[in-house]
Amino acid sequence: MMSPRGENGAWGVEHVERMKELMGEEKTDLQDALSEFRQMAQQLAEDFLSRGKNPQAEAFIEQVCVEKILVGCIFVGHVKTDLDSVAGALGAACLWCGVA
Repeated sequence: MMSPRGENGAWGVEHVERMKELMGEEKTDLQDALSEFRQMAQQLAEDFLSRGKNPQAEAFIEQVCVEKILVGCIFVGHVKTDLDSVAGALGAACLWCGVA
């Protein structure tokens, strides 16, 4: 099979230019996606902050009945531990000043 490289083993100018075009197109798609999801994330963050400043009745009940009970607890994962159970135990321990 013939290689697309030239006699000296280097890629031709046309190959380099085509790769630049392809990467530019991908970068544009990536930038578009990042921009779209950045806006979504910003909206979610603003929504969470708003809810934190103006909690609903359900949030108050949860805070009184659940969160206070979890302070200082021991948090564990599954018997057959995987990454999500380890991360969940560590995250809960961090949130409620407990032990993982």
